[in-house]
Amino acid sequence: MGLKCTGVRALVSKFIVVQGTGRFANQVIQAMAAQQIKEDLHLDELYLPGIPDWSIKKSRNYKLRQFQIRFEIATGNRKSVRLGGSGGEWPEILRDEQYKRVHLVGTGVHIKNLSRQRAFAQNILSQHPQFDCCVEDLQLKSKLRDFHLVHVRQGDIFQNYVLKRPDYYPLPIRFYELLASTSTKPLAFIGEVDANPDYISQLNLRCKSSIVVPPGCLHRDFNLLRDAEMLTMAVSTFSWLASWISEKAIVVNIPIAGFLNPAIRPDIDLTSQLSKRYIKCPVEIPNRSNRGEFQKWLFA
Repeated sequence: MGLKCTGVRALVSKFIVVQGTGRFANQVIQAMAAQQIKEDLHLDELYLPGIPDWSIKKSRNYKLRQFQIRFEIATGNRKSVRLGGSGGEWPEILRDEQYKRVHLVGTGVHIKNLSRQRAFAQNILSQHPQFDCCVEDLQLKSKLRDFHLVHVRQGDIFQNYVLKRPDYYPLPIRFYELLASTSTKPLAFIGEVDANPDYISQLNLRCKSSIVVPPGCLHRDFNLLRDAEMLTMAVSTFSWLASWISEKAIVVNIPIAGFLNPAIRPDIDLTSQLSKRYIKCPVEIPNRSNRGEFQKWLFA
């Protein structure tokens, strides 16, 4: 079962399918990019078969860098083409009337592909029952109203930080230490807070008056981040998406690090064309090729 979004009948009859790849936020970003293709090219229908199965634990055919698009012409023959992640211009082949079906695989992580889709993302999330707040979530939300929420990304990127992904890494402790000293509210760390006890222990020790929100499901954490008035993102599409669709955020600190740093990933852009509530926080680029140097940078 999927989510089907039908549009006004267009001059060219097409059908677009978005394959669910990557994890939760990347799938939503994928859907937004596909919706923008639908609008830009006046396509008839958009079908998102993976929506009921969003998960932060599973990742299939993960392609952060680019779309892979398969076109199906009326005769049933297929042709494949790849779109770079930096592309905001759709290829002319999409406008060709002989192609009746478009199958997207991958993630279009570029602000030009998402610029008009904030309401669309809010709508598809509102249709998902797991994003309804339970009583316990509402109580926690009330407690955290006086805190500055800080998303912490650890998990797989922390365990494999010297391996294949130089654009995904935890932020150094001193980043949060400076944040704690300048924030008007005490910090509340939320997210993957149980993956590395030493890291969280240092955050508690060096960030005075901070608290750690007990681990919870992705839906609870996303709701809390989305509803926070003050939020600091991790190097993560999860907290980027929460802040971007938020109706309540007043201040959002966005670290210019990892894939959020155009010097590291020029093919990705999630930091331009942001509202005035965003504050860009430059982060020194670490040496990821040397485990010892990276640990020193991380805990300094």
